[in-house]
Amino acid sequence: MNPTPEQQLAIETQDRALVVKAGAGTGKTWVLVQRFMHLLDNHPDWLLDSILAVTFTEKAAREMRTRLRQAIEDKARENPDDRHWQDHRLNLDRMNVSTIHSLCARILRENAIAAEIDPRIQVLDEQEAELFKEDAIRETIQILNDENHQALELLASLRVYDLREEMGSMLSKRGTLHQLFADLDKPDVLLSRWEAGLEEMRMALWDENLREEPLLVDALDMLPHIQLTDPEDRLAGSVMAGQQGCQEVDQGNLIGAAKHWLKIDLRGGRQANWGGKEELSELKGYLGAVRDAARVLEKAGALQEIGQADEMSAEHLHRWRALWEQLEQTYSQIKETQQALDFDDLEMLADRLLGTIPRSHRLCGFLEHINHLMVDEFQDTNLIQQRIVYALAPIEQPGKLFVVGDAKQSIYRFRQAQVSIFNRTSEQVEAVTGHPSAPLSTSFRTHHSLVQAANRLFENILSPLGEAYALYEASSSPLKANREAHPELPHPVEILLLPAKDQQEQSIITGDARIWEAQWIAERLLELKDAKFQVWDKNEEKYRHFEYRDAAVLFRATTQLPLYEAEFKGVGLPYLTVSGRGYYDRSEVRDLIALLAALANPVDDLNLAAALRSPLFSLSDETLCRLRWHS
Repeated sequence: MNPTPEQQLAIETQDRALVVKAGAGTGKTWVLVQRFMHLLDNHPDWLLDSILAVTFTEKAAREMRTRLRQAIEDKARENPDDRHWQDHRLNLDRMNVSTIHSLCARILRENAIAAEIDPRIQVLDEQEAELFKEDAIRETIQILNDENHQALELLASLRVYDLREEMGSMLSKRGTLHQLFADLDKPDVLLSRWEAGLEEMRMALWDENLREEPLLVDALDMLPHIQLTDPEDRLAGSVMAGQQGCQEVDQGNLIGAAKHWLKIDLRGGRQANWGGKEELSELKGYLGAVRDAARVLEKAGALQEIGQADEMSAEHLHRWRALWEQLEQTYSQIKETQQALDFDDLEMLADRLLGTIPRSHRLCGFLEHINHLMVDEFQDTNLIQQRIVYALAPIEQPGKLFVVGDAKQSIYRFRQAQVSIFNRTSEQVEAVTGHPSAPLSTSFRTHHSLVQAANRLFENILSPLGEAYALYEASSSPLKANREAHPELPHPVEILLLPAKDQQEQSIITGDARIWEAQWIAERLLELKDAKFQVWDKNEEKYRHFEYRDAAVLFRATTQLPLYEAEFKGVGLPYLTVSGRGYYDRSEVRDLIALLAALANPVDDLNLAAALRSPLFSLSDETLCRLRWHS
């Protein structure tokens, strides 16, 4: 495969830190492998383990290791006389491709004394950590009750169930909460900050209104000079409200002004009292402009003021912090008893170790050994992970850091990830290097028509909330396709919408709608098969007739999967359920569970009989009966 110009730039750029924005299907993993090989090829003196590659999951790490292993073995086989490629082949087991948590664990174990941990410490997987967290929550609630803890006051507005849920959520965000609660100000300082924030928002909205509504500026100039000739006129009260609001604005009281303007009613008004038809229309335009401005402020919540509810919130935040401190202490004690760390611990301890100055001689040696760091899926990075990456490969050191990501594919808030970190890193790297991020925008996954449809869709969904994209927003970043669509293909996207009512104008209940949808999907798949719909075969690199394995049906939840399975089975449509709640209800799975239960407990006659009667052994009821009564 020959690289595109964009891919070639990502593969070969070595003189500076580089951020690559890779859209879906643009060959990102291939580029990572090729860059790894290019670095080895251009730096014969580099050891294989001096290049670190960080991926998002263990599965992705295994895939990259497999690809790199194959590429290095192929290169060594092609160059039998090249000593450094033969050395790389012999040292394949030393290749550093891992998740961020595996890398943190390695750093901590290799610098256990400086990190102040036992190098033999156990790292909990997510399931084990969840069990420990449940124990911590239960023990913490007991402690709160026994000590009449101040956090118990939270139960005045929460059920115990809600409190438990929030405690679980807190433990899943430990890295973020450590920083947030450490920076938590006293209640009076919080109230002052909130009041200042409200005022800032209020003035920003007001300034935006003044910029975008020229009539509002004219209204502020003209309304104070309007003469009231007839106080009994229906519009007189609204004019007075408008003028009083203008006076409040002059005194810097925007809230008071808006409260006056919201009383304005544009109905009525005798033309003779206001100078004629045109003058009355102009006056109503001024009044409408200030009223609309007040409504904008009201809708945004800018007219609210700090009050009793905010004072309670500030106090409650400190109760939450007290609860957090007790919960964290309990959780830490449970882990310490088991000599265990979870993923958050790995990140926080590694971050603390790398941030300690001066660093130990051993840690300095480890950092100096790193020649290059490659990070995949950087859009799902949290703040602590970013600091770790910067410590391992500072962006100021030319050619040491390479990150790949796509803000559109960010799993928002997963493991405290923030897409703003990826966008901010792009800005920081550009500021240091003078070069913008490198795009990968050619999709090899699908054809031109479908890519165009996706671009139009994301252009609307991912439009900025303001005039420009904020750091926490993902831009649409349109893709282009590597291949054209088949000339005989119909529209690339079909939308099948079920009606809200049936032919008798009765609302369709949800259960019936799902049945209809399942039938509709099944019929459409059968039609695609019968019509010999054309699909692209990636392996053969050509179009061929549609097969059922080319289709995937995605669900938001697996609750209703059995219903769709029943409909597919009814029309003879072959399918494979990858996951779902009905998995353990399948007959073959129940048979295996029965066999395992019988093996685990030899006196479990019921499960033994179920296993023997299943297709695993296929014994008849008569045979089972004879075995039962055999003397």
